[in-house]
Amino acid sequence: MRIIRLLGQVLGSTTLLLLLLLLTTGCGTNPTSTGAAASATATATPCPRNQFQSAIGTIQSISGSTLQITDMQGKSVKATYSSSTRFLQQSSPAVSSLKEGMAVTVAITQNADNTYSATRIMITDRSAGTPRQGTNTSVNCFNRSQFNNAGGRRSGGTTNTRGITGTIGQVNGNLLTVTDTQGSDYTMTVTSTTQIVQSSTASAADLKAGQAVTVSGSPDGRGGINARTVTILQKLLTRPTQ
Repeated sequence: MRIIRLLGQVLGSTTLLLLLLLLTTGCGTNPTSTGAAASATATATPCPRNQFQSAIGTIQSISGSTLQITDMQGKSVKATYSSSTRFLQQSSPAVSSLKEGMAVTVAITQNADNTYSATRIMITDRSAGTPRQGTNTSVNCFNRSQFNNAGGRRSGGTTNTRGITGTIGQVNGNLLTVTDTQGSDYTMTVTSTTQIVQSSTASAADLKAGQAVTVSGSPDGRGGINARTVTILQKLLTRPTQ
């Protein structure tokens, strides 16, 4: 009897294990397919492009807190600003205004002899801060037009052109050393063709019809822009000739 009872226990345990195995096989998920599904879910979430919109153009009219802008393609764009909108104004200071400790963003081109030339220097007024890029802060979703669109086009457009954000470490004649945010130093030549642009704090009272501006913010759902940043430009640069 004892042997039969033990045999029954063994058979019962074996049956239970088989049932659990069948249930796991039938209802479980293959690890490979789980990974694929997770990957598909991750890649199926695109950058929220509809959360950021920008326009470059000329102010045609101002009515209250609404700007009517004609962009560089001739399209009419309406932008509305509020008490939270940040206003900046650009100017073109002389090379002599470059000082150690200034916060800058520089577009540099690497020359054939591995030296660098600055094609564009943007000086940031620390009180103005860095213009916000909409509600989205993802690096992958970052809209890079803010650096390239300051009244013009992407600098050069060649593969040996890069942007550096940092602080001026040294100014020696026409040689400029910039320390980037990673602590690396770049020494570059400032030439007669280098564009120097400084952004400083402005206000809505500085806006006037006929001014060139860059407006960035979020879509208002009616084809316009709820402006987060309005930058008054010196002029609109034309598209480079081929």
